[in-house]
Amino acid sequence: MTVVTSSYEEVYVVLESIINTEFAPEGFTAQKDKLHDSVGHKGTRIAIYPEDDLVNPGNMLVQDSTVTLQFYNQYTLKVDPNQAVDPSVITNYAERFRRRLEFVNMPGTGSARVWFFDLTRIAYPDDPTGNKTRFIATIRAKGNNAGLSETTG
Repeated sequence: MTVVTSSYEEVYVVLESIINTEFAPEGFTAQKDKLHDSVGHKGTRIAIYPEDDLVNPGNMLVQDSTVTLQFYNQYTLKVDPNQAVDPSVITNYAERFRRRLEFVNMPGTGSARVWFFDLTRIAYPDDPTGNKTRFIATIRAKGNNAGLSETTG
């Protein structure tokens, strides 16, 4: 039986390492999952899941794999229109993640499945109370298109 590793798995391992190292002082760890929008009131949750694998239309040799990282910081579960939450807390967590990702994504560190990856977006959706306590990062990995097959005439 051949062991197959997807590009998601390779990117997950790198992102998990970044989260578990960068946020060790806070005790945050990553998991394979997709979080429900309601989580976070019992503590910070971080999850990484695959979005899609697409063949690059400009170069059929390249597969683009998109992975999402959800960083849901702990929030207070009460609806209070006067509650104030400093959004710089979550934007600073996002910046720490961005800088660590940039450091890890160095030339020569890739594989055939994942040559490198780009952080294409960071969004700051509202938590269930309407405050900014979370970010969602979109990461696109580039690697060999494993779906290509050689034909002979």
